[in-house]
Amino acid sequence: MEQLFPEAISAWKLSELYHDLAVIKGHALTDWEKTCLRGLLCRYSPKHIAQQTYWTVNSLRTELSRRLYRYIEGLTYRQVSATKVSWNTIADSLDELGYRQVAVSASAVIDQPAILDTAPSIIQVSEVIANVTKLNMVSNLDEVLGDDKVINLGSKLLKEANLNLQQKKYDRALQGYYRALVSSTSLDIGLIVNIAICYDRLNLPGDALALCYFILNFLPNAVDDCLDRYKIHTFIGGIFRALAVKKSDPTYFNIALKHYDLAIYHNALDVAPLRQQLDLILTAIGDHQFSEIDRQRYLDLARKKINKLLEFSSAKDLEQINEQILPRYQSAAK
Repeated sequence: MEQLFPEAISAWKLSELYHDLAVIKGHALTDWEKTCLRGLLCRYSPKHIAQQTYWTVNSLRTELSRRLYRYIEGLTYRQVSATKVSWNTIADSLDELGYRQVAVSASAVIDQPAILDTAPSIIQVSEVIANVTKLNMVSNLDEVLGDDKVINLGSKLLKEANLNLQQKKYDRALQGYYRALVSSTSLDIGLIVNIAICYDRLNLPGDALALCYFILNFLPNAVDDCLDRYKIHTFIGGIFRALAVKKSDPTYFNIALKHYDLAIYHNALDVAPLRQQLDLILTAIGDHQFSEIDRQRYLDLARKKINKLLEFSSAKDLEQINEQILPRYQSAAK
């Protein structure tokens, strides 16, 4: 299905669109959803898409109405002139939102060959997921492949990748972590989270989310450590927290709070996600995108979170809470 409707790739900002729709959905889009979306962007009818994907027309129309149309409706709601999502208006609506690629003239490409040649080659998240899947299948097998050499190589790659990450050379760090992943003989969740961090730092939060959701939803047995789940949910919460503040979107606020709750559930002793969650709640209270009812609900939630934070905080943290967090809460309550 990845090879269907390729003309949409050059005409639309697919990575950005996949990401924003995944936010509305709450999970990464499936390959089938991406394929149907590309077909709709090319203005193909559901009948044509059904023929290409070997679905019956009625079944495909039903699934589109239940799933993809609803995500697009959430994305375009109150932002474009179209009031109802249908297959023949989707391309126009998403074009109006700026998801169509800006055409680049041939002369512009010729004038800037050096920039094109030196641009970093970003590893596709699909490649990472493919290798993670392969590792998950063979991680319990005992294979004699020069293990000492593989471990030493992986250790060296990890050391270099960690250094590049610290120096904010995120493209090089991604390359290093990916090579370490390919060289490994077992799954390392921390390594995969670092790859996701690189995607996020490279302004590819959709790829970061796709990788994290893939691990949580499709390889649950690989993440049997509560600490790993805590790290992943904290990271996802951070991505949506940044999106919530940037776009002032209640949907992002709620998703971020949900993942912070899951992080707290898996590691109740660390108050960091609780503080980040509380900061986000106080930000939401002051955001006029929320109704008065929602703000009152968040005010009640903030009070509960503050009490929980006070319960687990040290003396030093209590001083900071009294000086910074409580005044914000009191100001919001007024």
